[in-house]
Amino acid sequence: MSLPHNLQESLTRLHELEKQIQSQQPRKPSWFASLKWKSDNLFLLVLITTLVCMSCLLVLFVQEQSASEQIRSRQQREQAPQGPSRNLEIPLGDFETMARSSATPSNLTVLQYDAYLTTNGHSQQLLDVENIVHNRKHRLRSTVEAVMSNASREDLKQPSLAKLRTKLVEQLNEVIGHQFIKDVQFANFLQFQLPSED
Repeated sequence: MSLPHNLQESLTRLHELEKQIQSQQPRKPSWFASLKWKSDNLFLLVLITTLVCMSCLLVLFVQEQSASEQIRSRQQREQAPQGPSRNLEIPLGDFETMARSSATPSNLTVLQYDAYLTTNGHSQQLLDVENIVHNRKHRLRSTVEAVMSNASREDLKQPSLAKLRTKLVEQLNEVIGHQFIKDVQFANFLQFQLPSED
């Protein structure tokens, strides 16, 4: 059975249109092309990750180098001669303390004095000690007053107040946190008894 000419032309035309449409539609990528696209993305991901890791390592390396240079320069400063060691007296100010004897609480002794902390070292060490004393001066003063107010008559009768000075050096170094204080000196030391009220 033969189709009319118009109909056959129409079918032929329809087949041609179908082929054109199929040729214009994007083809499905082959598995190889898909794999290549995935591997390209994977390569980029690995490359970016590697660059980030390398930059982090570089930053850590630079920080470590600068820290080691600071340590090295500090060690050189500490090892370098800093001049001769010298003594330094740091004034704590004037005090007026009342010492009450534990044996006879009615006896009251009034102490008036100026206190000086004595230390020694190189210039930088002395500057550090002066800064620490300046920052903790109130605590140091209250420590001196506490020790002196608990002084016994025997302690106050000792020549140059040796026992009290030793106790003060120990307690003041505890307040500072280092063994910087070598001695405590007193100037204008006055001591007098108040009469008992009995």
